[in-house]
Amino acid sequence: MVNLILISILINFLLILSYRRINFFSVYSNEKGKKISLIGGNILIINIILYYIFNIIFNNLPLSEFFIERRQLYSFLISSIGIYFMGAFDDKYNLRPIAKIFVMIFFISFSILGDSKLLIDKLRFLDFEIELRNYSLIFTVFCFLTFINAINMFDGINLQVVFYSIFLLIFLILNSVFVQLSIVLIIALVFFSILNYKNNSFLGNSGSHLLGFLLAYFLVKFYNLNNGFVYAEEILCLMLIPGLDMIRVSFKRIIMGKNPMLGDENHLHHRIKKKLNSNFALIINFLITIIPIIIYKIYNLNLFYVIFLGLIIYYLIFFIFKFNIIFEEKK
Repeated sequence: MVNLILISILINFLLILSYRRINFFSVYSNEKGKKISLIGGNILIINIILYYIFNIIFNNLPLSEFFIERRQLYSFLISSIGIYFMGAFDDKYNLRPIAKIFVMIFFISFSILGDSKLLIDKLRFLDFEIELRNYSLIFTVFCFLTFINAINMFDGINLQVVFYSIFLLIFLILNSVFVQLSIVLIIALVFFSILNYKNNSFLGNSGSHLLGFLLAYFLVKFYNLNNGFVYAEEILCLMLIPGLDMIRVSFKRIIMGKNPMLGDENHLHHRIKKKLNSNFALIINFLITIIPIIIYKIYNLNLFYVIFLGLIIYYLIFFIFKFNIIFEEKK
């Protein structure tokens, strides 16, 4: 484990030193006249590929309870690389939303068909269960798509998705899920955050879509492999605030006759940023994101209270910043 950490630190140190050279697709975002590289996905996929190459070379392929068969591992790698390339081409050529959805459905379905432990066939709540039966595959793909898009929409200010992803990865490590790979990804995200904080690089769609897929993959595995010990409420808590923000913004766009897949600046973090600044927006949004899971862990809430708690927290902050209840308008 120590060797893994040291090698990961060295690799990512070299990556951020040469971050301009790893912009393979020459993709940039113009921010106030400054060209900023979109290489978040590049850093993540390099770490994932090198991690498994080193394990194969040293005959230490991690085929634990998470990858019982090699085809499960290979379907995971192929799907991850496919989602990354889709995001990279979107950064470069601005793909149509419907095209992205079909590509994501293909790779999500490919990973599920390659690993039966990814199929959500039962929703276990504290008070009841729902058998999905013939709708298992459709529901699982829908969950992946929803989570990936929620993460993509959550990527509105520097470090927000990075911090949220690190929080989820630490949660998974504490629950003994994909421990080694999660550590590698945390190290990669910590080093990337240096570039992101200095406005030298953004995640881009390649990074946010890949992170969304990876986190969804890990959470579904965590849920399925802990039958009887992990409930749907816990998973819901982990993505409650990004999910509520995505739902509110999407419905608002639909009502206004806009494409719900096209970005704008109506997210909660944008409202906080306008009233304060990016740093406060990051801190406030991160705090309200982790509060539901902390309260759930303490009180073991059922589904109704989990949703009610999330709605209260989210809309309390939303209305405070929408109607300037505490803060005066910037001049």
